[in-house]
Amino acid sequence: MKLFKCNVFAVSMLFAASSAHAAVELSSLPLQTGGTVPPNVMFIIDDSGSMGWEYMPDSISNRDGSGKSEFCIEYKKKGDCKDEEEYYDGKKVTYKWYYSSKVNGVFYDPAVTYKVPTKSDGATSWGKADFNAAFVDGFVNRGSKRDLATNFRHRDKRFYGAFYYQYNETNKDCNGKDDDNDCYDFVSVVEQSEEKQQNFANWYSYYRDRMMASKSAISTAFHQQSNLLRVGYGSINKTGSYKGVAAFNGGARTGFFDWLFNVNASGNTPLRHALNEAGKYYQTNQPWYTDPSDTGSGQLTCRQSFSILMTDGYWNSSQASTSAARENNDGTDGNTYSNDSGESYKYVAADPFKDSYSNTLADVAMYYWKNDLMPSLENNVPSVKDTSPAFWQHMRVFGISFGLEGSVDPVEAFSAITSPKDLKWPNPGSSGPAKIDDLLHASVNSRGGFFSAKNPQEFANKLSETLKNINAGVASASNLAGTTTSTQADNYVYQASYNGKDWSGTLTGYDINNPTVGLWTANFPTWNSRKILFSGATGVKDLTWSNLNPAEQLVLKSENLVNYLRGERVNEAPATANFRSRSSVLGDIANASPFFVAEPINRNFGRHNWAGADKYNSFIASHKNRDSRLYVGANDGFLHAFDASNGTETFAYMPKAMLLPSTNLVSYADPYYEHKYFVDGSPVAADVYVSGEWKTILVGSQGRGGNSLFAFDVTNPDTTMTKEKVLWDKSFSQLGVITTKPTITRLNNGKWAVVVGYGYNNITNGSGLLVLDIEDGTEIANIVIPSTVDPDAHGLGQVEGWDADRDGTTDWFFAGDLLGNIWKFDLSSKTAAEWKVAYSGFPLFKAKNAANQEQPITGGLTLSSEPKTGQLWVFFGTGKMLTPSDVNNTEVQSWYGIKDVTGITDRTKLKKREMQNVMYTDASGSRPARTVSEATANDMDGKLGWYMDLIDSKERIVTRPVQAGNNLVVSTAIPSGDDCKPAGDGYVMSIDPFKGARLKYHFFDLSKDSEFDGKDGIDSGETKLAASGVKFDGTPSEPVLYEDKMAIGLATANIAVEGYNGGVRRGRVSWRELTN
Repeated sequence: MKLFKCNVFAVSMLFAASSAHAAVELSSLPLQTGGTVPPNVMFIIDDSGSMGWEYMPDSISNRDGSGKSEFCIEYKKKGDCKDEEEYYDGKKVTYKWYYSSKVNGVFYDPAVTYKVPTKSDGATSWGKADFNAAFVDGFVNRGSKRDLATNFRHRDKRFYGAFYYQYNETNKDCNGKDDDNDCYDFVSVVEQSEEKQQNFANWYSYYRDRMMASKSAISTAFHQQSNLLRVGYGSINKTGSYKGVAAFNGGARTGFFDWLFNVNASGNTPLRHALNEAGKYYQTNQPWYTDPSDTGSGQLTCRQSFSILMTDGYWNSSQASTSAARENNDGTDGNTYSNDSGESYKYVAADPFKDSYSNTLADVAMYYWKNDLMPSLENNVPSVKDTSPAFWQHMRVFGISFGLEGSVDPVEAFSAITSPKDLKWPNPGSSGPAKIDDLLHASVNSRGGFFSAKNPQEFANKLSETLKNINAGVASASNLAGTTTSTQADNYVYQASYNGKDWSGTLTGYDINNPTVGLWTANFPTWNSRKILFSGATGVKDLTWSNLNPAEQLVLKSENLVNYLRGERVNEAPATANFRSRSSVLGDIANASPFFVAEPINRNFGRHNWAGADKYNSFIASHKNRDSRLYVGANDGFLHAFDASNGTETFAYMPKAMLLPSTNLVSYADPYYEHKYFVDGSPVAADVYVSGEWKTILVGSQGRGGNSLFAFDVTNPDTTMTKEKVLWDKSFSQLGVITTKPTITRLNNGKWAVVVGYGYNNITNGSGLLVLDIEDGTEIANIVIPSTVDPDAHGLGQVEGWDADRDGTTDWFFAGDLLGNIWKFDLSSKTAAEWKVAYSGFPLFKAKNAANQEQPITGGLTLSSEPKTGQLWVFFGTGKMLTPSDVNNTEVQSWYGIKDVTGITDRTKLKKREMQNVMYTDASGSRPARTVSEATANDMDGKLGWYMDLIDSKERIVTRPVQAGNNLVVSTAIPSGDDCKPAGDGYVMSIDPFKGARLKYHFFDLSKDSEFDGKDGIDSGETKLAASGVKFDGTPSEPVLYEDKMAIGLATANIAVEGYNGGVRRGRVSWRELTN
């Protein structure tokens, strides 16, 4: 079977506690793309006079009505009632609908629970309002109170007793229109329960007018945000007092809320001037400093900058103070900008951005988007080619219209960015609604966002979503899988990646000879025709709402959500607020590598005499033309299968664990989704002999999503996946969280098995090896590392096996751990009960550097026997990328090759090699490279292995060494420590595996001429030395090997292809891999 393994960059990419000896605290986010750069957010509130109005929208002004009350008339008879104390009667109002939330967006809505806002400290409530002594303004005027039972005032009209009207379309004579009085029922709050009176009082004190409602909504949304924002603020009529951005914590955070709660409504609506002042602020140095209060803190080139402009009205009065911003900026072309990554862009006036008007909000927004606001900084702002292509320092605008709508559909407007069309923007000077369209136009021009809210609840929810979208950023990383064939034309590489903006995934197929042009991208049948199976309480079934039992329906909530998981898009934002929007049906592929399966590869099992060996060659022949498939796990809750020829999904499977309430799969559709791992493991497959026949079985895992494994029969991929092909699906508490790939192999007890090391945070917090029957998932053996030997051992890295006697069965397994231990497990006995930890339960070796610091082993290891002696060697590198603090960890890490023998007590038993950074130079330029010291005669005599310390600061190895002919190849990672360039860099190195020394021939085709000669050498004066390593921009993944090329996935999401020389066959090195 054509199977190719490839490890994910940063194989054990997880968060660890501060001590390696503590339980591992796993991150819910992939760390391949480094740290987070908090964006700048300038929040601008409308403080115009209309914000004090107690109705919304503007069109219902003067509809508060009349109707004198009989109460005051009765008082007058007694001489106790003055003319100015006349009351109005809520039952006699002229326009009933005005006093209903059905029409008036800021009037009381009985269906809403009006929560008391939280004060600036984020913990203390402003306090529930008292129905009989309610604050007139719960934020500002806390000394003035009213008894709502006898003195309810609205727009200066005094009513005897609080009331509202409720829409009831079943009323007699109701015509179903919002403005028909016959459709409304009078409700006296005085006659309602204390709970409902309390709710009304909260509305009255904190939500009654536009400003109070805005303060409640804005404070609610901002209190939900973490400190991963830098917030500045100001109001449209006090632009001279804008507060610059600062980290949203401590005094800056409380200062924002203190300011917000004290904003007053007074003045005009100078939106153009206000937005222009925000743009001018971003042309200063302060918002680009790492610490805005410290001019010596350095400036980050990748920080994104936003302005949120909120208004309840149509702009008027002051225009932009910058004359260039008043020009028709969206109707004229911009400058051409480029950066060090080779990107180039020029704004060309075109739909949907251009119009023929000047001095508009849209012009102001375009001016501060298309022009570089900080020419002195590198153009390194994250960009998305089709939707947000600006990589220079610029401002993006998010517009908020509270209570008003324009004539242009916002969804259509933003869709036109990727599918251009003439939106026929109206002249902003022609009408009020056209000015709201101008706010939308400003948001489109700057590739920001826009929403219109009709009530405070919608305002709070959409603002919170806006802030989370701003903070989401864009992340990408790539994991590779490949095919290996002898025919160059058949060489393909498959790249899986993710987008951290909306946690969508992509799978793309490339020709290895042209890795920049995708042959296909993963595609899906229509949502209701996809073949999707799930494993539930009553067995495996097609994933439909009706096939879920009541408990499972309770977990997945609704049929709409099930359809969303299947790929239905109609209930996604922004069309509805039900579920979050996705750019792809495929969820993010963060840590899983795709696994390729085609026709079987002949592993010569036919030469053995165990059960099924005599049928093996027939199996190979009968599946010679089998269709090729790619299998990969994704964090949408499914393992997916794709046709490798065109990228079409052929089936998907939801593991049983996805239906556990604790998994919380429903959160995947939440508009406020925070990333979780669901099916994050890399699947593997192998040809095995079970139940009297050969089959190809695929085993998947939840990866960082949990502790379950599941197996499928994928022998005949051209037939429909049925429930019978799902062999088993089980959870294993001792596995904890699985961060490695399972191993499939035949064992000495005659069973075909799945072997996997304990994961982190397992039920015993211990370490060991779990062996399962591949046919049904039952436990064959559970080999535990004695806690008396190493009480701090918990969890293993990738497990590798070795067939010591070449009989087609695995005898030994090896794995490393976070403490630097290399463990060997002895499974050579035919009796499972006799399997054990080798070396009397002690590790083969413990890696420590010269400073006696434990060196974690997270990238896996490789095994090989030395041709001359048959001695088994273990090759591995050390280092980890598990926590944010790891990025800047400078502890020295190393690359090792050790013999599988006793007595390796420390590194004194090993030969030390040295490496040196050099430059390779030819006519086309230069490239960073590396050389390793050469071996001298007999310098390995008496040594039990070799090691070399990595020499670049923060350099480490977090991938598995691999074979390339007679050579040992490994990738190193060098985190940048620069949050603006988190991809880092690293070397791909190649050496003599059994000497740890520089090769005597040229391995890398540095001259790119497909020859391996002196033109590929490093100039050392008299000779040309063979390069031992070459450097890449972007941390390199474990290489995917082809006949004479290797594909290397880079953390920049690019693919590098390097020619390599497998070496002269002076005695074939035995790299005896297992079946998968």
